[in-house]
Amino acid sequence: MTANGVCAVVITYNPDGGFLARARAIAQQVDDLVVVDNYSYSQPELRRECEVAGFGFIANPQNLGVGVALNQAVQWAQRRGFPWALFFDQDSLPKPDCAAELLAIAHAAGHVRPVGLVGANYWDGSRGQYLVEPSSAQRWIETASVITSGSLLSIAAYKVAGPFREDFFIDSIDIEYALRLRAHGFAVLLSSKPLMNHAIGAPSRHRFLWKYVVCSNHSPMRRYYITRNRLIVVRSYFRREPLWALKHLRGLVNHCVLTVLYEKERARKFRAIALGLCHGLRGVSGKLDRLL
Repeated sequence: MTANGVCAVVITYNPDGGFLARARAIAQQVDDLVVVDNYSYSQPELRRECEVAGFGFIANPQNLGVGVALNQAVQWAQRRGFPWALFFDQDSLPKPDCAAELLAIAHAAGHVRPVGLVGANYWDGSRGQYLVEPSSAQRWIETASVITSGSLLSIAAYKVAGPFREDFFIDSIDIEYALRLRAHGFAVLLSSKPLMNHAIGAPSRHRFLWKYVVCSNHSPMRRYYITRNRLIVVRSYFRREPLWALKHLRGLVNHCVLTVLYEKERARKFRAIALGLCHGLRGVSGKLDRLL
């Protein structure tokens, strides 16, 4: 089933050997697909394989970050007249009806505000649960934010809200953009139907008092960006989205505590979190070349 008017976008950075097969499966659902590669080790080979498969390919001369790559891809799709861009992570394998279902939700009757973004509900195997419980009575819900992978963006809304934040480099770019779309009067929706499997980081389960908790096991550098960028987003949108901000701030604290308690490289990650807190409170952004 093809979703007409949709260009799929996949950002790559050293993808695994199964990437091309997944990309071909995604391409069957849409009119076109573009790969933006952030300087993988095998970039020339990846470019050849993508071009043979008929994909668009943008080769960055260094790792420019997720925000830059997203903007490059949307502008690529925009120049070719596509009204919708559908994003996936390089390890994503959505269900065959993912693109069509997201587009159907975007075009469904009854929306009070113009639709800016539609995200996919997913099954998180590490936690043994869906992002939201599937519902046959409700095809979608309105939400504050959705993750990048499995999200369908209106390019008309992109023209109004502006480009993704490139100074974040990685992490929270999707959250900030969804909140910005809402601030510009667009609806952010989430499908009730699960449309892909997804896990965050390299999850592991641990016993904490009377229950089990899940740690993402992100690298120290990634933990820095998570802490810094999410704190910046909370500070930026606290007055407009206070309930979301309080919930998100509590989640950030919980993840930082679990990281220090259970994950490897605790000392380095603690320093990364501390630096992220310092920079987040000061509003420092941009790419960090190295951790102290």
